[in-house]
Order: sequence, then C-alpha cells, then structure tokens
Amino acid sequence: MSSEQPTTPIPPAVEVRGSALSRLFRVFTDPTAVFHELAVTPTWLPPLLLILVVSVAMQLVIGGRLDMEGTIRQSIAESSQSGQEMSDEQVDRMVEMGSKGAGVMRWLSPVTVPLFFLLVAGVYFLGLKAAGSGAEFKPVFATTLHAAVPATLLSSAVLALTVLRR
Repeated sequence: MSSEQPTTPIPPAVEVRGSALSRLFRVFTDPTAVFHELAVTPTWLPPLLLILVVSVAMQLVIGGRLDMEGTIRQSIAESSQSGQEMSDEQVDRMVEMGSKGAGVMRWLSPVTVPLFFLLVAGVYFLGLKAAGSGAEFKPVFATTLHAAVPATLLSSAVLALTVLRR
C-alpha cells in the first residue's frame, strides 16, 4: 500500500476582471465568474457595506411607517381574549418597553447583520471542512455576502414598494 495522497486537479487560472466594486454589479450578470474570482481574491467589504446600507435604509423606511404602539396593544388585546387579563397600567408599561425595544433593535442592525453573515459563512465553512475541503474562511465569507446581494436588493425593493404604497 503506498502512502501517496490522491492529488486534486489544479483549477485553471482565474482571470480577475474589474474591481471589487464591479463584482457587486457583475454578480447579477456573470455570477459564475464573480464566484471564481472570489476564490482567488476574496473581497467582503463592498457587499457587506451595501447590505448594511440597504438594511439601515429599510429600517428607516419601514420603521417610520409602523405603528408599534398599535401593534403591541393589539397583541395584548388578543392575548387577553384567551384569558390573560392585564391592567391599563401593565398595558402602558408593556407598550413603552416594546416601543423602546423596537427603537433599539432598529439601530442594532449594523451589528446584527454582519454577525448573521459571519454565522452563516461559519456554518458553510465548517461544512466544507467536514467534507474535507481545504477552503479558507475569507473566500467563504466573501462568497456568502456576494450571494446575498441579489436577494437582499430584490426583497428590500419589493418590501419598500409594498410599504410605501399603503
């Protein structure tokens, strides 16, 4: 029995076309080339910044149109119909806490969004390692973020249009 390890084929050289910023646009038109480029030159900051800007913008657009107090009061009223009665003072206190919590969460998104994508990329990375891959974390993180750009932009646009039409 020989101690030689099976060799993996060497992938062809990837030609990097354009800047890290151009990849944000080319992820829509030529995603295969972008993902191959990311394996060679992983860039994660431009897509992360774009996702953060869109996230904060959506918080501002939607947050200004939501009636948090009304939503909380409706939720409390629905739970009181199932047998849980609350005094007006308790309801007011819950509404105040809920409104403050919503305000805090709105401004935590610049922290939670990167953490979410780090977690997702970490799961992918661990899966690749478990499968025996020699992948490094930075390309996995960059690929995760670039893959999220189209869905983030599309879902945010649809949500913004839906909210603004009301």
